[in-house]
Amino acid sequence: MREIKVSRLSPYPAEEPTGFAVGFTFSANGRSGYMDTVVSYDETNSDEEAVSIALDRLKDGINSQLAGFETKSPLL
Repeated sequence: MREIKVSRLSPYPAEEPTGFAVGFTFSANGRSGYMDTVVSYDETNSDEEAVSIALDRLKDGINSQLAGFETKSPLL
């Protein structure tokens, strides 16, 4: 079963932030991974919208990794 969760949502960079750092952990078949991106404040009006934009940017990479996880045995 595939699972994708928001694991990071914070102002970025810490000093004088210009956007949100949004990260996702994802797992399938006993394996997990992480990807993140920065969504600038100019692109979004809320943290919820930032998550949506970030997921749209990263979904191809996340789905590719998940597909690779699903081809491997969970016992290794």
